[in-house]
Amino acid sequence: MEPLTGLRPGPRVGDTSHHKGVSMKKILLVMIAAAGAVVARKKISEGKAEQALWAEATDPVAKI
Repeated sequence: MEPLTGLRPGPRVGDTSHHKGVSMKKILLVMIAAAGAVVARKKISEGKAEQALWAEATDPVAKI
């Protein structure tokens, strides 16, 4: 039987560096998601403000 090539050994018992990397990735993903939510909320708010401006500009004038 031929030895398997291209495989790397797994982390050693007690080695938490891999877990720290996973935790940092999760934190980074949460931060990116939060930033995306802030940008999306800002865009929605700007869209609503522009829509209100257009509604005001195109309102029919009431006759007296």
